[in-house]
Amino acid sequence: MKKILAVLALGCAITTAACADNDVISRNINDLPAPARTLLNKQFAQTKVSYIKIDKDLFKSTPTTYSW
Repeated sequence: MKKILAVLALGCAITTAACADNDVISRNINDLPAPARTLLNKQFAQTKVSYIKIDKDLFKSTPTTYSW
């Protein structure tokens, strides 16, 4: 039973590590799609963007921006 749990835990760890490298991290606003850039320029013109994370999912790509 312990071997089965160890193999399952190892399999989960390997799967998580293999899938975790799909995100793109950037500070360049030009990496975002045009509608996202327009929204940032109109709504948050005074704010500096310090972190952009683009999640690569199976069927879509969702940009997430963080600014401090």
